[in-house]
Amino acid sequence: MKENTYGMKLGFNLSLILNNFIRIIKLNILDMKDFGDDRIVGFLSDETPAYIEFSKNDEGNYSFVYTEMYTNNSFSTFIINFNDSDPLAVVIKNRYNDIAKLELSVNNQVIEQEFNVNQDSLAWIELPHCSNSSCRYDYRYYDINGILIDN
Repeated sequence: MKENTYGMKLGFNLSLILNNFIRIIKLNILDMKDFGDDRIVGFLSDETPAYIEFSKNDEGNYSFVYTEMYTNNSFSTFIINFNDSDPLAVVIKNRYNDIAKLELSVNNQVIEQEFNVNQDSLAWIELPHCSNSSCRYDYRYYDINGILIDN
């Protein structure tokens, strides 16, 4: 085992740190999709919506790029901007919310997406092209009866 500058064995330090931070989580992968050399995996982590992005290297293996999660949410929309294609909205919900429909407005162009209530789900929404400085996103959420839910 290699020693660090303090004379402590690195393997021991790493094990000690990991033992203090590791906890059991419930992970539910909802879907994964490739976009060119990028792979997006949408999942629930302890019922919280999240996604992780990987990029394919020259050997064809995927390496970690980015992950995002909004803790204590039952519904989240993640906007992903790729270098060589239009942006993508990844909408992830768990079964503990009443949202049945999303109206996503991108620069006043409305896109609708329906969801089954009381069911974990993921939706891939291709968004119209706009430069980051000119994109305006507005969200409206509706329950199963078509009643607007406070944003």
